[in-house]
Amino acid sequence: MRRTKAFLQTKQFTGLIAKKLIKEAKKESAAAQKCLFDLMSDKMILVCRRYVKNYEDAEELLLDGFYKFFKTLSSFTYQTDGGVYAWLKKIMINECLAFLRKKHSSLKNSGLRDFFYFDF
Repeated sequence: MRRTKAFLQTKQFTGLIAKKLIKEAKKESAAAQKCLFDLMSDKMILVCRRYVKNYEDAEELLLDGFYKFFKTLSSFTYQTDGGVYAWLKKIMINECLAFLRKKHSSLKNSGLRDFFYFDF
């Protein structure tokens, strides 16, 4: 399994196959979507972990981000592998920022923020 994943992440493979995978994933091919997930999930979890320190939250955001990626893939026009990566990374960052805004808002509304605020 490890060798297969290492091969999938080589530039030779991604350069040749990524365009075909995107095309098949647009047709909602589960196999192509899984292959794209396997190719990019390791890098995207690192992006999520930069914003969210809790690993479980980062995994949840990773899955939400890929869900959004596959739902909006039909509007994507493939140009380069870097374009796919940049677009997916932007989706992940937006998911993380929305999560952090929601978390901050819920702390503010719950009164816990006032509990930890000291006015001297």
